Amino acid sequence: MSSDPTTPPATMRPAPAAGEPLVEFVRVQRANAAYALLGLAAAFLAGGVWLASKGEKAGGTAPVAPPVVNPLDPEAPPPPPPEIDNPKKGDYRIGWIFAAVGFLVAAGAGTTLLGSAPKKTTAEQLAHARGFVLAVGALLGVALILAGAFYFIRWSDSLAKWLDAGEKKEMQFVVIPLLMVVAGAGVMFAAIQPARSEERNNQTLRRLVYGGNLGLTVLLLGIGLVVANIVFTLKVPSLLDTTESGFYTLSDATVKTVAKLPEPVTAYVILPDSGEREVNDVRQLMFSAQEASGGKFTPRFVSPVTNKAELQQLQERFPKLEKSAQGVLLTAGGEDSKRHEFIPANDLFKQDFQPGGGQKLSFIGEGVVVQKLRFLADADVKTVVYFTQGSGELALAAGGPGGFTKAEREASALKTHLEATNLDVRALEFKEGAKAEVPADAAVVVVADPLTPLSDPATKALKDYMTRPGEKKGKLIVLAEARPGGKDRKMAKTGLDGLLSEFGVKLGDQFVYSYPIAQYQLGVKDAIVMFAGGKEGGHPIVQPFARIQALFWTLPREAAPLSAAPGGPFTVTPLLVTAAGRPTWLEDELLDNPRQTLVDFQENAAVRGRKQLTERPRTVAVAVSENSGPPPNPMNPHGGGGTQTPRLVVYANSEIFSNEARAPRGGGTPPTHELMSASIDWLRDRPIIAPGVEAKVYTTYTLPPAETMNDTRLLWLPLGLAMFAVTGFGAGVWVIRRK
Repeated sequence: MSSDPTTPPATMRPAPAAGEPLVEFVRVQRANAAYALLGLAAAFLAGGVWLASKGEKAGGTAPVAPPVVNPLDPEAPPPPPPEIDNPKKGDYRIGWIFAAVGFLVAAGAGTTLLGSAPKKTTAEQLAHARGFVLAVGALLGVALILAGAFYFIRWSDSLAKWLDAGEKKEMQFVVIPLLMVVAGAGVMFAAIQPARSEERNNQTLRRLVYGGNLGLTVLLLGIGLVVANIVFTLKVPSLLDTTESGFYTLSDATVKTVAKLPEPVTAYVILPDSGEREVNDVRQLMFSAQEASGGKFTPRFVSPVTNKAELQQLQERFPKLEKSAQGVLLTAGGEDSKRHEFIPANDLFKQDFQPGGGQKLSFIGEGVVVQKLRFLADADVKTVVYFTQGSGELALAAGGPGGFTKAEREASALKTHLEATNLDVRALEFKEGAKAEVPADAAVVVVADPLTPLSDPATKALKDYMTRPGEKKGKLIVLAEARPGGKDRKMAKTGLDGLLSEFGVKLGDQFVYSYPIAQYQLGVKDAIVMFAGGKEGGHPIVQPFARIQALFWTLPREAAPLSAAPGGPFTVTPLLVTAAGRPTWLEDELLDNPRQTLVDFQENAAVRGRKQLTERPRTVAVAVSENSGPPPNPMNPHGGGGTQTPRLVVYANSEIFSNEARAPRGGGTPPTHELMSASIDWLRDRPIIAPGVEAKVYTTYTLPPAETMNDTRLLWLPLGLAMFAVTGFGAGVWVIRRK
């Protein structure tokens, strides 16, 4: 046993350096360790000088332009081209600053090893070496972590381009800073480990170890939170609607409308700063629309109390804004434009009386704003839509030509709906003896189910309209109900078969019958019609109607692409199809006894083949676009390449657009009338607005009566969880302290 009183007991002596080669290298070979650090310092110095020189260089010269001649001295040489500043100067500057920090740390550590005398005892030498490794490693690790964090923030645009725009070349500017942070954390962690042997007998090292662990944890946690926030900001919408009903979430129709505004729109919200919920909801709607528009929709808030001068200027400029009026003023076309629409504040809300008494308040401002934006998009001149008349088409007025007609032969409700969306609906009658032609102001022409074939002059006028040269190409909608045309009970003729075939559409001349479904009381003439593609992959016309499960037609006919061959001048896209899985077949004429046909299907395969019995969907409505530009894509069976111009829409039905159309439960516009609006909007290249942006009902939430509350869940369960957490944390601390 040692008699030296300064020698600590065996239990308090530092652990041997076995497994610590770096510590042993610093302790035993001080000079070599110092030279290694000085070499590292020289590398940092060289890198810093190189980065500084790169950063101070100009970025180049401006593009060569014609020499400027001095009018006072034409023979004088032209001035040198101006230099362009180096856009990466800031990156190089940060680099050489951190290189200088690394140089100072490494040079200072190497000089300290060379200039200081080694400790006397092995224990002191080990403690000094461990502290030295900890200090140098911690300083270099912190510098590396901070450099990576600086570059990550500076190159944050690359993260957006990589994750949001898919530019893979920008990935390196994200990965390199993160690797620097990871490397710095690794250096710090490795430097801390040897010093842990001195925790119990060296107070200074113990503080450095704990401080280093704390600093490393804080740095990594902070950088991790920054990275996570940036990534989630790019990938997750910034607005989070935590209401169960999605009260503050814009509908898809509103998002598409404001995102495709043809020109900037300014919304002046003229409401008092009262802080009431209704006022805040209007403000939130404006902010949400601004974010969804990408900058095309700009709200401005004008208080009728504190902004009286600005309000008076608006009243003088926009006549629809009456004095003392409150609401939302929408203006389009810039500062000098006077096109505007005003929404009174009362029109943003709706009150319904409850059957048992009381009132239910709903916020309908979103739908009203969408409708007014549609009006503004049509400028000062209304779009003219013509409905042909004279061949028994759907009448635009009650009674129609020739006296009273049934509801399924009237379209006055559709006319009213279209006029409410700022369209000018007119009748187009081709009179005998007069020159048949489509007016020049026709944006869209609708042929609404003629009972008799159109005359040759009328057909020629429509063909001339659809094939006229120039940029203003004709746009046509054809409604063709399946009905017998004479005593033979065969399909009635429209006179448009030739014109439709020129645009790649085949209008079927056979009736589509369906297998009956007894449990749903659907007979052979009751067809289930679905929107093709739905919300995800359907045509733009039908995408807003994906929430509608099905339509019910009476005895449809086919309206399908004329050819399945790829390419061609036109793209024919299905809009509506019969339900898959329900067998359908074709008949040349109306059946007197459909049940016998069903029996024949069971007994004779030849009958099934002849009548084309199938469970596959049949197309009953199509949209046609004209292709222009590059050659068609062979992978698209019906499409062409380049730009596509909307030209034609065909529905093998007219009843769904007549006064017979069913309105939704609770009243409102029939969805098929909105379907006609969507078809017209698509043909005239306007944003398609979904039917009926749903009203958002205000709900008052109250706590249940006290006697119905569960004391266990309200009191004892939280208390028990808290006690369990405290006990668990205490046990964890006790175990760690025991070690």
